[in-house]
Amino acid sequence: MDFSISEEYMMLKEATAEFVKREMLPLDKMLLERDLALWTEPGPLIPEEDHDRLMQKTKEIGLWGLEVEEKFGGQGLGMLAKTLVMEEMSKSVVGFSHHGFTLPPDAPNLYYLHECCSESQRDKYFKPYCNAEIDSAMAASEPGAGSDVSGLKTIAVRKGDKWLINGTKTWISKCDYPSVFFQYCSAYILP
Repeated sequence: MDFSISEEYMMLKEATAEFVKREMLPLDKMLLERDLALWTEPGPLIPEEDHDRLMQKTKEIGLWGLEVEEKFGGQGLGMLAKTLVMEEMSKSVVGFSHHGFTLPPDAPNLYYLHECCSESQRDKYFKPYCNAEIDSAMAASEPGAGSDVSGLKTIAVRKGDKWLINGTKTWISKCDYPSVFFQYCSAYILP
């Protein structure tokens, strides 16, 4: 069995290494300083203009939607390609910190949405998510349970064509992001 990495994937890895060296490593010092200041000065870890610049550059060099199917605007290269790219990006603090810079879309929400979306939801949420027009958030932790799903107390009840969710969450990712569309709330679903 051949476990070597294809030439195409090696080129992708090398292009990412160069991108990290030129674009991300110079931002590491600033990110660390911002991280220390967050207790007194809330805000993003890297300035919005740097984030936007990194997004544009990654789009230009083909790092977007690596594991997203082509029919949804991605490259359909799979998880190995994404892993090789993330390995290189993690050599920078900016690429290692989840709230520094991450490539769109993030997983596992990508896979969850892909499996669970209806066609109308796919057009409204999944496709814009794959194109980084909107982002996803996760709400799972609860008092007394953390993220242990066996201890969750939140309850979801269907009322007509809507869901009524009652419970308390103690940590929600990306609450500070401007365009978050999806909050996965772990809950017991009652008939």
